[in-house]
Amino acid sequence: MRPFAAGSLSIASAVLLVPLLLLLGVLCASALPPTLWGLLATYVGVTISYSAYLKRTLYLDVATLAGLYALRIWAGAVAAQVPVSPWLIMFSVFFFSSLALAKRVSELLNLRRSGGDRTEGRGYSVDDQAAPAIMGISSAYVAVLVLGLYMNSSDVSRLYR
Repeated sequence: MRPFAAGSLSIASAVLLVPLLLLLGVLCASALPPTLWGLLATYVGVTISYSAYLKRTLYLDVATLAGLYALRIWAGAVAAQVPVSPWLIMFSVFFFSSLALAKRVSELLNLRRSGGDRTEGRGYSVDDQAAPAIMGISSAYVAVLVLGLYMNSSDVSRLYR
């Protein structure tokens, strides 16, 4: 359902839309706290790097996606002017890593079923399936561990009497 991937939006249209949408984004962001600008610039830079290069690099693609999701949470907290918990960031990095790895494993399973060997535009082959599966399960367990440690922390006792 993505316009470029589906072919419903041409590259020529994108060339025209990108400056317009960038300008609208900057105008909207100007109403946000100034501390958010650095996070937004980082997000845009990493997203462009991901699209251009990082998504083709084995495991770096997953780490980048997890980092981008955590950055969204951090930016949301800054925009809402609420403190961001390091526990939340740690949990989200491991949780989103597990989701990204589950997506890669799913892609590799589908690729194997269809008789393919390598993912298109990614650095994975069907022979890589075991490692991301193990890493994804481990990352999910670590996310649960972080949540458990947080629930038993003095922060919870203090915040939620």
